[in-house]
Amino acid sequence: TVGDGQFYLNSTNERSSIYLTRNDTDGIASGEEIGFLSFRGQESGGTIHQFGGVLMKAAQNFQQGSQHGSTMQFWTTADGNNSNTLAMEIYGNNDAKVYGDLSVDGGTITTDASLTIKTTATDSDIEFEVDDNGAQHTALTIDGSALASTKVTPLDGGYLQVDDAGSDGSSTIYGDG
Repeated sequence: TVGDGQFYLNSTNERSSIYLTRNDTDGIASGEEIGFLSFRGQESGGTIHQFGGVLMKAAQNFQQGSQHGSTMQFWTTADGNNSNTLAMEIYGNNDAKVYGDLSVDGGTITTDASLTIKTTATDSDIEFEVDDNGAQHTALTIDGSALASTKVTPLDGGYLQVDDAGSDGSSTIYGDG
């Protein structure tokens, strides 16, 4: 059903589906677009502008009944801008790449394997920031330009503590310097 600017697809007691199908007579090659879901807007009959979209692309040459790897892309328009930029990609191996900052609202990142935090820019650092009484503070830096040295930088009066969680004590280094 289409009406009042809304599209309704309703099915009773079974799944509803929308299919975007590309029928290519000479084969679908890696990088070719399969389907695009576009989000657009218009004011007072003026020019229609695209606000963003979801694009599915072939990630490898399509072979009927064999391989059809894909990449899903999410496109958005940044505040104060008027053109779409690539915001995120999800690859066929379930890896994801976010173009920009990633914010986790729940506060926990969980993995069932080893966690790797990696920077690939030459001499770049990995910094861990904390909120201390309403102010952001870099508490730990792994310095890529200084032989991957690790700097623990507590605020004045803060400390670094090593504790084996047993009952035989711990070592504490205070940052009162």
